[in-house]
Amino acid sequence: MIQRVIGVCVVVLAGLCGLAGAEPYEVTGGYGYAGYESAVLEHVTGGGVVGYTVASPDFVAFRGVEWDRANQRVVFLAIETGEARIASVDESLDPASLVVLRSGLSVGASKIEVDPATGRIFWWENGQILSANSTGGGLPVLEASNVPEPLSLDIDVERGVYVMTDLTDPTSLGIGQLGGFGGPSYVPMVNAGNPNAFIGDVCIDPVSGDFVWTENYFHTLSGYAKMVFQSGNDGLNPEMIFGSDTPTLVDEWYYGVGVIDDQVGVIRAPAVFGTTPPKLVRVDLTTGLSSEIDSGNYFNLEIEFSVDPIVGHPESVIVDEGEMGTLSVVPSGSGSIFQWRRNGVAIVDDGRVSGSDTEMLVVMDSMLSDTDSYSCFVTDSSGANQESDVVVFAVRGSGEAACVVDLNDDQVLDFFDISVFLQLFSAGCP
Repeated sequence: MIQRVIGVCVVVLAGLCGLAGAEPYEVTGGYGYAGYESAVLEHVTGGGVVGYTVASPDFVAFRGVEWDRANQRVVFLAIETGEARIASVDESLDPASLVVLRSGLSVGASKIEVDPATGRIFWWENGQILSANSTGGGLPVLEASNVPEPLSLDIDVERGVYVMTDLTDPTSLGIGQLGGFGGPSYVPMVNAGNPNAFIGDVCIDPVSGDFVWTENYFHTLSGYAKMVFQSGNDGLNPEMIFGSDTPTLVDEWYYGVGVIDDQVGVIRAPAVFGTTPPKLVRVDLTTGLSSEIDSGNYFNLEIEFSVDPIVGHPESVIVDEGEMGTLSVVPSGSGSIFQWRRNGVAIVDDGRVSGSDTEMLVVMDSMLSDTDSYSCFVTDSSGANQESDVVVFAVRGSGEAACVVDLNDDQVLDFFDISVFLQLFSAGCP
């Protein structure tokens, strides 16, 4: 379950969710996001439109913006006269930090994604998804071909998939493989049979790999309906997780969407642009509670949520003396660094204990003296770190002379005996 929620950037009529696992600015007290409109890039926090702006007379319009977690910068695709360029600015959006990473793209280029682990840059151009290294240099790599111009696009590098909606017909999910050249396969939206129906945005849950998207339709007599759906990575058997398929007379639709586990962010905006400011709605699916803030007049927003470095904590274990025991932790992504600790002190591998710098700590030929509190300190690819829950590794002795209540036979009556008892009680009888 996510511990902190952070966000940057979502496109309304050119919607895209950031690359799975990508992480935006960390904003004290909640979440933040960045948006762009015309030739202005702006950082927005949970309190409203504040921060810095980047504007350039050379840029006619922005076509995509993304937080580069690996390099702690904002990367964007902008149109100039006669060409498109990929550029970056630092996290403060200081105009003096602007660097052009790649130029000479066609003016039809759009959408941009960044691999959170490596900073590799992906974009759509002339029916292809292309990529380049984090500096933007070198020959582009063809990632997928026969891809129609997307209204919405998200890429999951770790799983090798992309999901999109077609700009000219946003009524289906297009699903394709990176390295595949036959184009995407399509799954119709849930409300395809309703009048004026369209998908506002689609993204990939970076933890589960599920697809999440917004759907809207308008009925002349009944009004506007807006929904958020979730499915597996095949787009089949979707479940409505937020909103309602019952139209109302309130002229609002759902556009951009971002998700991580049970936290969902949605841009709710008027059907007629400019009538009222759009809202960023954050929903906790476990409680059903939601909150919202004004997002200024920036419709071109891309929501993302970050994952804590640890998504699966170790659990306490009891092993018999002389047997092998393990403790494991699940990181949020690849490229993480691990350090297991015993009672707060870093563990070093020896002939009996191994894996002290991996996801799994292994203790061979467990001894009574191994009983202690253990945790794992994890640093992810962005440099963020987190210590796991502290758990007990308890070794159960078999000596005949053992004290009845000294459950781990270490000749000391202490907390660890209580912990062993509670775990045995919870396990029940065989």
